[in-house]
Amino acid sequence: MRLILKFFRLKNSEKRLIIEVIFFLFISRMAIILLPYKVLKAMLGTYKKISNGKETDSEIIKRASYWIRRISPLLPWKCNCLPQAVTGRFVLKIRKIESTLYLGMSKDNEKKLIAHAWLKVGDIPVTGGRDNSEFAEVAYFG
Repeated sequence: MRLILKFFRLKNSEKRLIIEVIFFLFISRMAIILLPYKVLKAMLGTYKKISNGKETDSEIIKRASYWIRRISPLLPWKCNCLPQAVTGRFVLKIRKIESTLYLGMSKDNEKKLIAHAWLKVGDIPVTGGRDNSEFAEVAYFG
């Protein structure tokens, strides 16, 4: 109940951003579950292209990043790194901000492969953490 009251006290632009984030987290999760990789890959953008996102839009980038991180754990479906990165991509694309979505692989302490996705605008991290140096980039989409 407290979260709902906080929501109604926000500016309309923040409410819209929150609704977009929830919508795209759902759509992204469903796409990941239901679509074949070939279709999902096309949805992610141009393969092996680094976008020239303008870091001058840092305020909206920070707000989108904040709401994606804040809302993801509250939803009843799984919102790990890939749905978050795809959501960030869509939210920024609506605002005509180019971004690059990265897919990476690494090994954990037990030598099992782990995958990770993150989104950046220029050098600004949007989702997936600030330091992804432990992951070898296997694909990126601009």
